[in-house]
Amino acid sequence: MLRQAWLETQRAGLIKGVKLDGGDDLKPGDRGPAIAQLRKRMNVAAASPASEQLYDENLVRAVRGFQTLKDISPADGVVGPDTRDALAKPVTKGNADQLAANMQLWRWMPEDLGRMYVNVNVPEYMIHIVKDGAEVFTERVTVGLTDKQTPIFSDQMERVTFKSRWRVPDSIKVREIWPSLLRGGGLMRQHNLRIKRAADPEGADVDWQHVDWTKADMNDYFIYRPPGGANQLGLVKFSFPSKHYVFMHDTNEKYMFNWSRRANSHGCMRIRNPLAMAAVILGEDKGWDRAKIDDLVKNGPDHNVIELDKKIPVHITYFTARVAKGGKIETWADVYGHEKRITLALANKWDKIARGRDHLAPLDQSAVPRVAIGPKRQPKSGDSSVQSLMSAMFGGL
Repeated sequence: MLRQAWLETQRAGLIKGVKLDGGDDLKPGDRGPAIAQLRKRMNVAAASPASEQLYDENLVRAVRGFQTLKDISPADGVVGPDTRDALAKPVTKGNADQLAANMQLWRWMPEDLGRMYVNVNVPEYMIHIVKDGAEVFTERVTVGLTDKQTPIFSDQMERVTFKSRWRVPDSIKVREIWPSLLRGGGLMRQHNLRIKRAADPEGADVDWQHVDWTKADMNDYFIYRPPGGANQLGLVKFSFPSKHYVFMHDTNEKYMFNWSRRANSHGCMRIRNPLAMAAVILGEDKGWDRAKIDDLVKNGPDHNVIELDKKIPVHITYFTARVAKGGKIETWADVYGHEKRITLALANKWDKIARGRDHLAPLDQSAVPRVAIGPKRQPKSGDSSVQSLMSAMFGGL
């Protein structure tokens, strides 16, 4: 409902205010020069030259959306004194640019979001689960650092894993773990890592201290961190496989959710209350309640993969402005600079768009998050030492 109002009416705020001729209320079906002015103000084209001065259904829908945006009640399409006053007020350019950029983002969204879907809005640092148009779950999240950004895309959730092990990416396995194994395996001990044969992923662990790593082929093994208190995936993981290799998961570092700026991972999204989210997802898919979820955590096996019978759409979005209930506009900081790049592109200022690694603009990371509670400091993304890299990789997914 609010999305429809957004798509149909935000453009009305992108031009200067217009004072309509006459003083009488304008009602659906009316004709006259003031209707032509209203049509221009709302940027709604007439179906034909003969209907330029007709207050038709398309124009009524746009006015209703405008009234919703401006919190004018009732939003009935009748242009009375309050609506006339609102139409006469211009919108500041900064706000207009922000709304235009977010309109463009909406155009890239799937037309059908799904009857039930999961949405993480990165600038908001929040997750929302919507079912039949109503929000059934919302919670704080953390997202990727500005130089390790959470990707913006849509996919489908396929499985929920309880007490998951975490598999070390091949790049870290070869570049960091293998040299450590050659030196005696300090990183294996320090980070409680274990090794299995790739050909037998459910088999027994390999005793890595009795392998000649000068001759072994690292492709024959995979390295993982088992479930438990040291595993930064926590108790539950939500998977929606894609080329981006990101997912949503629990964390034992709950203090991070008290930060006002929660961009501190390597791209994955941590959920503050993931067991409640699991109850919503699995309640919908399998009819399980929270007691069942708690029993799986307490008594279920390690790395317990629950395949969903019905895949649930997941949308990772980047909206810096939104029409909330009552027609008010909520805004958030442009944490990754996407809004700025879209704004410059819409203004045909392509040469002004800063491009850094992977076409992402180099961003100012000097602003330190405000910490309400937190015994540990946020990792410094600029620290390239092996120790920092390993700690960030294992603790900062």
